[in-house]
Formats: sequence, C-alpha cells, structure tokens
Amino acid sequence: MDLLKEILITFSSKKKREFEKFLVRKRPSDDRRDITVLNELFQYYNSPRKEHLVQKGKQKYHALRKRLTKELIRFIILQNASNELSAKDSEGFLNLAKHFKELNKHDVAWFLLEKEEKKCEQTKNYLLNMKIQRLKLEILPYFPQADFDFIKNKLLELQQAQAKEDEFQLYFIQIRNMFAEKLEKGDVEFSNPIISKAIEQYSNIKNEKNTPKIQLKIIEILRAEYGVKKNFVGLAKELKEYYKQLNFSQEERISFSNSMANIEYIMAYTMLGIRDFGEARIHLENLKRLMEKSDLVNLNYIGKYIAISSFLKIFENKILEAIFLIHDAVENYGVKMPEREINNLKLNQAAFHCLVREFKLSNKILLVFNKSDGYYQKTMGREWVIRKEMIRAVVQLELNNIDIAETIVLNIESKHNELFEKKQFMLVKPFIVAMKLFINNPEKATEEALDQIESEGGLDKHKMFRDPRIIVFYAWLRGKFNNRDSSSVLMEEFTKL
Repeated sequence: MDLLKEILITFSSKKKREFEKFLVRKRPSDDRRDITVLNELFQYYNSPRKEHLVQKGKQKYHALRKRLTKELIRFIILQNASNELSAKDSEGFLNLAKHFKELNKHDVAWFLLEKEEKKCEQTKNYLLNMKIQRLKLEILPYFPQADFDFIKNKLLELQQAQAKEDEFQLYFIQIRNMFAEKLEKGDVEFSNPIISKAIEQYSNIKNEKNTPKIQLKIIEILRAEYGVKKNFVGLAKELKEYYKQLNFSQEERISFSNSMANIEYIMAYTMLGIRDFGEARIHLENLKRLMEKSDLVNLNYIGKYIAISSFLKIFENKILEAIFLIHDAVENYGVKMPEREINNLKLNQAAFHCLVREFKLSNKILLVFNKSDGYYQKTMGREWVIRKEMIRAVVQLELNNIDIAETIVLNIESKHNELFEKKQFMLVKPFIVAMKLFINNPEKATEEALDQIESEGGLDKHKMFRDPRIIVFYAWLRGKFNNRDSSSVLMEEFTKL
C-alpha cells in the first residue's frame, strides 16, 4: 500500500498548507526539496489527469518520500491530539488531571474532572465518564469533601449504561453484516431472529437521550426494517417524527459532525424516495453546511451529496445539469471517493445519458465496468448488477446491436429469474417481456401492448416512482413503445402522480 498516497488524497489544500508549516518548523529554508516533492505528489494524486512526476527521477527521491510519509504520520497524530486539547476534549483534560494528581494538586485535578464530567454527561460518553469516576476514586483519600457513595453509584450506573450500549452495538454490527450478505444475494426477506432482537433492542432505547452516533445507528436500523419491506412511506413518516425529537447541543453537533452528516443524508435520501423534494433539499442543505465545516465530512459525503443532488435535477427536468454534476464530481473528487460511490455515480450517469438519447456516451461509461459480474455482485450487490445489465441492454438496442441486446436480456432472465417476484425487482420482469417483444416482434410493440405487460406484471407506478433509479427504465420503455422522447415521458408521467 502506498501510505503517502492514501494520506494525501484525504488532504484539502488548507490541510496541506498546515502540514508544510509543520514540516519546516525546525529547519526553515527557502530551498526545501521535500516541499517540492510534497506539492508535486499532492497535485499528482488529486488530479484526474496524471502528469509526469519531474522529481521522481532525481537523487534521493525515494528517501524524501519515506521522510514525508513519516512526517505526515507524526503530523496527523499530533494534530489530532492538538485538536482534542483545543476543543477541550475529555481525553486531553483527563490526562491533564492525571498530571496534577501526580503533583499532589488534587484540587486542580478534581476541578478538571468535574468540568469534563459535565461534558461527558451531555455527550453520553460513558467510557470516558467511567475513567473520570475511577480517577476520582484514586483522588478521594486526599480530597475528603467528596462523596464516596455518590461516585460508587455513579460508576455502577455508567457501567450498566455502557453494557446496554455495547449490546446494542453488537446487534447493530450483526445487522450490518447480514444486510451486506443480503445485498450481494438480492435476498430481501426479513425473518432473522437476530434482526428481530436488534429491533427489540432499538425499541428499548430509541426514546432515550443518546449521542448522534447512537441515534444514527437507531435510524439505520429503522431504515433497514422498512427498507427491506420497501415501505418507504412508512419509513419517511417514522423518520420525520423521530428527527423532530432529536435535540443535540452545539457541542454534540461539532463532536459528532460525521454522524450528524449521515443522519442528514439518510433523511434527504428518504424524502427523495417519497418525492417530498422540499424536505429533501432542506436536509441536503444541512448536509452541505456540515461538509463545508469539515474536510473529513466533505470527504465522506461528497459522493452521496452529488447522487441526491443529481436525482433532484432529474425531477426538475434538468437532465443535462444532472449529468454535468456527476461528471464534474468524478473528475474533481473521484480519486478521493470509495469505489462503491464512484460506481454508483457512473452508473447513474450512464442511465441519465439514455434519457437524452446519448447512447454512445452511455456505452462509453459502461465500458469502464470491465470486471466480472461476480466481482460487482460481491462489492455492489445483485440489484446493482441487474440494473447495470438492463442499461447495457437498452444501449445496445439503441445502437442497433440487436443480437447483443437480446443476449444480455436472456442472461438477466436466466441468472436472476428467482428474484423477479420480489418487490425490489418489480420492474425487471415487465422490462424483459417488453424487450423480448420489441426485439422479436417490433410491429406489435405498441402502447397498448406495454399497458398489458405492466398490468400482467403487477406494476405499481406509484411505488416505482419512489426509486429514481427505476423510473429511467420506465420512461425509456414508454418512449420506445410510442415513439416519444424519454425525458418528456418521464416528466409527463411524473406530473400524473
């Protein structure tokens, strides 16, 4: 692993400048080859257009890389420590309290512990609070005005609270692992006893005052519970009510900014799914503000933010803007995004190109996915693979590669047939039937025939229009069967709902 690369792709320009100051702190000089190498590598790793590395061929290049990596690690460690202290983080002040205890300045140590205990109470940081209580017990013999029974009972309460949180965390991890497996297989059944137990656990604590980190996990379990059932309306209603009850302090919002960002993302995505675009934009704007305040949040959520923003533009009939938004994001931030988010964005872009009849551009994007379906099923999930193949079929048909399109359709049918009756794959079967009809009997591919296919397939348009990834196929089919533009069909059908 190239650790130097992995670090630099997470740095903003501001963070890089801070590191430069750190690097020259001991030996200021106008002639710093390490700074030159740093700037070149930063540009190289963070640019989609790879330029030639001038410094690579020069003497001591690899030694300079090694030194930079070492200093970067030190910088990150020291900065985190510094940030904790400057932000008055409990761990930092706990260590400070230990320092004064060793100096027998027990009143100062006690003052610091009391101060930080209040913050731990606010943020529900049980582990740190237990450390504080244990240090208080060590100081107690030298601080007689303290109440032993109170501290003892407080410690026992914290242990119980932490045990409860740990149990919930364990169930949450199990749920995440199970749903990852279900995603790969395309299985959406909801009958596992562990999942049921986790929901019982969440029901016990969901009304308690918890940190954004725990509240996020509760929201994700809610999302999982309703999501596998494809009950988006029920989920949105539950989340709206739950979100109203969240009341975090400014300190909590800062301390748990990444968790807050995830909550806002889930809310935006859920509201998008029920076509409540006003609410979706509110939460998306909340997410944007969090991204602007933190490089870490921006790094973690840029892909998700772009995905929702582009879908909103589709519903505004600004398809070209949606395409440009994804293209620009991939060009500028692609190197910093996880593979999963890049793949999702590119596949969405390929679908959007189809809406404006740019099938060659769509095909160009699809050619990027040059690994096996087995690989993509494991990393992206079975639903994603099916959607990719459906787009491929559309593109090949429109490029007049009829035989290839037919082969793709038949492969979808043979490999994934057992999934077609599940809610999650409601459009796949009507899509395959319609594609076969158009390929084999194009003269019979009429609007009436498509109506019949939809009716026999039990297609629920209202449910289908809750998933922006599905409606692209619907709009294309409708346009194909009555010789109309897909984007016009999409907006027309959308306004009917």
